[in-house]
Formats: sequence, C-alpha cells, structure tokens
Amino acid sequence: MNSELLKKIDNSYAAVLWISDKEITRSSLFFDEFNYLTDGLLEKNNSKLNGFFQAQSFKNSLVVGLIHKQADLQATASAESIISLIKEDTAKNILIFHENLEKNLKEKFQKKFSKFNFFEYSATKEITK
Repeated sequence: MNSELLKKIDNSYAAVLWISDKEITRSSLFFDEFNYLTDGLLEKNNSKLNGFFQAQSFKNSLVVGLIHKQADLQATASAESIISLIKEDTAKNILIFHENLEKNLKEKFQKKFSKFNFFEYSATKEITK
C-alpha cells in the first residue's frame, strides 16, 4: 500500500476525488488504498466503480468520488456531479487525487468550485512500505 497517500488523507478532508482517464477497477493502481479508506466499501460494490461513495474514515464522514474522466471533457466538468453532492457544512477541504492528468488542476478546481478548498496529490507510481 502507498503509505504516503494514506498519511496525506486525514480528517481535515470532507472528500477525496480520485480522477482517472482510465476506468477505475479493482485492479487499478491505488484501489487498495481507497478501499481501505472506505472500510472496504469499494470492494463490496458490485456495480461499476465510479460515482459517489459515503464512508466513515477516522470516525468522520468521508466522501470518495471515483471519476472516470472522458477524453473530451476537462477534469472539472467530469467531477461536477460528484462535487454537487458534497455538503458544504462539513469540512470544506477536498483532495484531488490523480496520476498527472492535467496541469494546474488544483487551480482549475479552485476557480470553478470556490466554496471549497482544494489540495492536490499527483502520484506517478506505487510506493510500498
């Protein structure tokens, strides 16, 4: 498991958006980390792995949005429906997780969805410890 990623996600985040240009499956890199964060909810899901997952993490509510970015859409447009489901009365911090998807992604999200504070984590490879 990627311990660096798991250390990054703490109870200050209301949501994590996992944005990928590939369909997210159980064999996707980082699936185990997100499954762990959702207490196995992703693994229990029998349908396609995309959309909105409400989970308990660190004894707090955590939204995990799995977003398959289509080639003809910007990441912000692909994430719009998920972000609309995140309640503003919880923590306002959202972590954007991607694998070098677009440049200036954090700034693009901040500009379009200014009611939240965005942070970015871009992973290039699996780090195991």
